[in-house]
Amino acid sequence: MVSCLPFPVESQQQIPAQPNSKPRKSSFLIILVILIALGAYFGVAWSQNLWPLAVDEVVVPTFTPGIDETADWKTYTNSDYGFQLKFTDVWEGYQVRKSGPAIGKDGEALSMASFSFRVPTTSKIYTDSFGKDGFATVFNISVYTKQQWNKTGGGLPLLAKNDQYVFSYASWQDPPEDLVSKNLNLQGIYSSFKFTKQLAWATKPVL
Repeated sequence: MVSCLPFPVESQQQIPAQPNSKPRKSSFLIILVILIALGAYFGVAWSQNLWPLAVDEVVVPTFTPGIDETADWKTYTNSDYGFQLKFTDVWEGYQVRKSGPAIGKDGEALSMASFSFRVPTTSKIYTDSFGKDGFATVFNISVYTKQQWNKTGGGLPLLAKNDQYVFSYASWQDPPEDLVSKNLNLQGIYSSFKFTKQLAWATKPVL
């Protein structure tokens, strides 16, 4: 009797799955492309003096309180028509003369009053509207009612107005030689015009 030995049965071994290397290679290629691009960019930037990159400075605005240049000026107050002006020290010794009302040919008042602001002068040949008395008229302020102002046609320089009066101004055209170089700051004086009484409507134009 012949015994038959069974054929050896090979044990089935599980072969581990090989990891897929394609995604890893793709990621590597992407990173490599990015590095190459960055290197090229910085190389060009360096060659064209664009590196280091300039960063714009951020400027934070600061608030500066307004300065009143007329704070230490001398104040003139007109109690008849309720207004005031301010003058610098250059106006030392100035005078104010009132005239009017101006009367037309028909006897009707053309204005309520006019105020002449005058400074001392050493000129012997200068003549203002009041004659040679050692003073030169720098500017005038004329006061009108609204009806009188409307009759002027509004062609005069407007200084200010309120619910009762309209104020006009006129500056000198031919100052004496000793005052030509002085800074009388007419613009600052006109801008300092202020009503001293609370009125229904009061406006100041931009001069």
